[in-house]
Amino acid sequence: MFGGWLADQVGGKWLFGGGVLACAALTLLTPTAAYVDLVAVLCVRVLEGAFEGFMMPTTHALLSRWTPRGHSTRGVTLVLSGEQLGYIVGMLVGGLLSDYG
Repeated sequence: MFGGWLADQVGGKWLFGGGVLACAALTLLTPTAAYVDLVAVLCVRVLEGAFEGFMMPTTHALLSRWTPRGHSTRGVTLVLSGEQLGYIVGMLVGGLLSDYG
């Protein structure tokens, strides 16, 4: 609820972009945190999860404003299906890269 309210107040694109930027920066810090200590890795992952928690409400806030009235169901379906497809492709490509990369 807080993420949706904040997306309405601040603007969805800024909150979404900031969340993606923060998650990317924390992902880049993960190897350094792993070198330091296990607790550091856990802290980085918890912070990453907190920033990712804004993504779904922000996505819905953006879709409510940016999709035409008659196509809102189709827009939500495409976006959420694309998210699941991204997980599938990422898992497949990640396995191939770790095996042959």
